[in-house]
Amino acid sequence: TSTVNISVMAPRYGKLTGFAYFAGCKVPVAYALVNIANRQDSTDFYGAFELDGVMGGRQTLTASKEGFDDASLDIKISEGINQAVIYLSSDEFTSSIEGQCVGNISGEAKPWLEVIILNPDKSESGLRSLSDGSGYYKITNVPQGPRMLIVKDEAGNIKLETQLFIEETDMVFNVPVREPFIFTDPRDNHQYTAVKIKGQTWMAENLAYMPHVSPQWEQGGIWVYGYSGSDLQVAKASDNYKKYGCLYDWKTAVSDDYGNGKDICPPGWHLPTDKEWIFLELALGMDPIEQDSVSWRYSGTVGKKIKFDAGWENEGNGNNSSSFAALPGGNRSTVGTFLGLLGYANFWTASEFNTSSAWRRYLYWDREAIGRYTDLKNNGHSVRCVKD
Repeated sequence: TSTVNISVMAPRYGKLTGFAYFAGCKVPVAYALVNIANRQDSTDFYGAFELDGVMGGRQTLTASKEGFDDASLDIKISEGINQAVIYLSSDEFTSSIEGQCVGNISGEAKPWLEVIILNPDKSESGLRSLSDGSGYYKITNVPQGPRMLIVKDEAGNIKLETQLFIEETDMVFNVPVREPFIFTDPRDNHQYTAVKIKGQTWMAENLAYMPHVSPQWEQGGIWVYGYSGSDLQVAKASDNYKKYGCLYDWKTAVSDDYGNGKDICPPGWHLPTDKEWIFLELALGMDPIEQDSVSWRYSGTVGKKIKFDAGWENEGNGNNSSSFAALPGGNRSTVGTFLGLLGYANFWTASEFNTSSAWRRYLYWDREAIGRYTDLKNNGHSVRCVKD
């Protein structure tokens, strides 16, 4: 007679947490029924579920909801907390988006651009399409509702970022790819890049019109960051002038003594008002609730969209999805010091606040927001002009 001892392991249990998402992205599926090993839960508004007391070992997680295909996922449950994501497909609650990528000025087809739907956390989802040789693209299985869409070129630069509301089964959206163009200031033959954004045409670089240059410590006038003299040719030869243009006090910026009868801008252009800046900000996604707020406005990450994608200190670059290409040109303070090069950008508006101050916009290297505040008129700030 032989005796054999058999070791039997007692059952072990764990907790399972996770999310139910639409296939291909992180858009949550709310109120779906999830089930595993006779344990079940309903996902909340964010698609989250939690199942306690799940027997260890190989198990099958299932999820179901009316209007969706049933989904299943094989997972291994161990003691402690386990995590899983399950994806559900639906023909009823998703749509297809298709259209053509075209230049917003030329109307020409733009091939080989990647059109991508973003997740709610702004990361890129798997819902994407590459435009073909004629600029056409199509994305299927896009969850209905408000969705953020971006367009990237072959180098990975963001060419457009916009929000769509998807409710039709088949939606047509022709992507307007912003095309910078060149124009010449007839006063000094200086060439500028400009870009059209939702009906407005903005200079895509700082104004560099400089009929004279003011010494650093002289109040009122036109300055070049870092230059303290009064020699016009030396100032124009400086790297800061070539890259960042000029700094103007507000009185000079709104003066009608510079050839267009309105202000310092080229003929056919003008210094934008506070309201025209607000129009731009709303076009780039700012919440209307914030439009008249003072100080930083964070909604829509407008600062990130108008900051250039290089040139800001400590990797504080934007993505320049607006093609506005704002650079950190700093400013000149009322006491004559130059401050903030590489870290800050300041732009005058044509809107006066009181006898000593006017409205401006400002960007910082460490913010994705855009600031709206008043400043003393004697300060020297950059100027961006908008087409009449």
